[in-house]
Amino acid sequence: MKSSILSALLLINILASAASASGESIPYNLYVYDATVLVETVFTIPDDSGVNICSSFDGTLNVYNKLYELPMGQEIFLGDLGTSGDCVYGPHWGLKGGSYVIKSTTEGHGNFAIQIDYSTATGAQDPEPNDSASQAQPLPLNEGVTGRLGYMGGGGGTFRDVADWWKFTLPVDGTFSTPVIYGAKAQLYDSDAVTELHGTIKDGSEFFGLKAGSYLIRVDSFAVPNFVNVAIPFGSYLLSNTFTPATGVQDPEPNDTAGQAQSLPLNGNVTGRWGYQGGGGGTSNDTNDWWTFTLQEDGVFSTPIPSGFMIRLYDSDAVTELEVSIVKDGHLTFGLKAGTYFIKVYSFSSPFGSYSLSNTFTPATGAQDPEPNDAAGQAQPLPLNGNVAGRWGYRGGGGGTSNDTIDWWTFTLQEDGAFSTPIPYRFTVHLYASDAVTELQPDIVKDGYLTFELKAGTYFIKPDSFSDPFGSYTLSNSLFYDLPPDVTMKYGDCDLDGGVSIAEVQTAINMYLGMKQVAACVDVDGNNSVSIDEVQKAINGFLGL
Repeated sequence: MKSSILSALLLINILASAASASGESIPYNLYVYDATVLVETVFTIPDDSGVNICSSFDGTLNVYNKLYELPMGQEIFLGDLGTSGDCVYGPHWGLKGGSYVIKSTTEGHGNFAIQIDYSTATGAQDPEPNDSASQAQPLPLNEGVTGRLGYMGGGGGTFRDVADWWKFTLPVDGTFSTPVIYGAKAQLYDSDAVTELHGTIKDGSEFFGLKAGSYLIRVDSFAVPNFVNVAIPFGSYLLSNTFTPATGVQDPEPNDTAGQAQSLPLNGNVTGRWGYQGGGGGTSNDTNDWWTFTLQEDGVFSTPIPSGFMIRLYDSDAVTELEVSIVKDGHLTFGLKAGTYFIKVYSFSSPFGSYSLSNTFTPATGAQDPEPNDAAGQAQPLPLNGNVAGRWGYRGGGGGTSNDTIDWWTFTLQEDGAFSTPIPYRFTVHLYASDAVTELQPDIVKDGYLTFELKAGTYFIKPDSFSDPFGSYTLSNSLFYDLPPDVTMKYGDCDLDGGVSIAEVQTAINMYLGMKQVAACVDVDGNNSVSIDEVQKAINGFLGL
């Protein structure tokens, strides 16, 4: 027959040595007979430790465990331990050095065992108090500090140190980095201790581009990845850091908008910094630097691409972006008209950094052609036996992306004659009939000259660059009412070198077949077509007949 309820008190004192190795076990085993028994297990740890308390039982025994602190003989309830635990999972409780008691209430009978596993915290304790921004402790640059979070007891009851604050000051802009803390998180704040700043995580560290100023770091314990079933997160941490001052001189501020653009000296250079935040300015990280310059004349503006950065060039409205004309050997080159321009510097590879922006300006050669002359209806007069100059492909100057790639000229012959023009350097010319649509092919191409046998009438010329996106040209001409001196026409000899080549025979055949524009060197009778007899004459010229 089951006996009446019997209450018994069994007090067991166990002292844990500070010199014990990590994972030291302190077991206690007891057989309990049919009764309601309160078993108290007292233990002491000399320093902060991760503690796992587990119990096991069999038979009809039921056990419920609670943990108390024993500061100066007064019990403080810390938490329920439940009915049992499994010590293989590692520490469940972070306890400060001190004395504790486990109160186990049992009912029934059977074997009952308690096991206490512990491991002493690593690293030195952080200086207290540092639980708020106003109590932040100094963090030395390029050094490390250690701390502990989440431990309770030790005379403090259930209070846990869940946050540590640190502070530092940067004398100049630079890169501040700290390794990601295992089992905890570090949050960086601006000098107001409210505005959180975010960095870039790479290779296990978080990098910040910071302006000169004061900053605070809050370390929170958010998990202990090595331990599962942890009652409350706790652990030790190492907070180290590296600071590298920024290179180059800071750009003059403000220059964050086109309206605040700073002057860029022609044929000079400027330096700047991009993407740095904080310094009392919060998350504003200065990701736009604007510069401006003015050209008094057309010319070539070239700038090397800053390492890790890119530039955008805008017309005087600071809105219309001008495409680069030439990208070569790490330089961006633009053909620009006289006017005011803006440059915006931005990074494409890094969230922050320093840059140097230099430039070279070379004025365009030759006189500007009279504008407008961008259509045949606006063609400017070409003086016979004279010359004109022009510029082609330059853009901007308030005109946006329009880059003046068309110049039209016109002239009128009062009688038939031979019109000859040298081919401008790196350009070619197109000659059109009076309708400004029908293109005429040269009758003679020799020594860099194009010669056309023309009837009286009005004609149009359009220069065109075949190799450069912009440049200057000179267009001169000579008018002969017979073939030019020292030129003797030979059937099929279109290059006037005194002989007919096999290529020129093929040209004559192509003219006959309608595959090539008819030219006077083969069209002997001048009827604007090539007959089989005219092809035969070209062949005879090749054979020397």
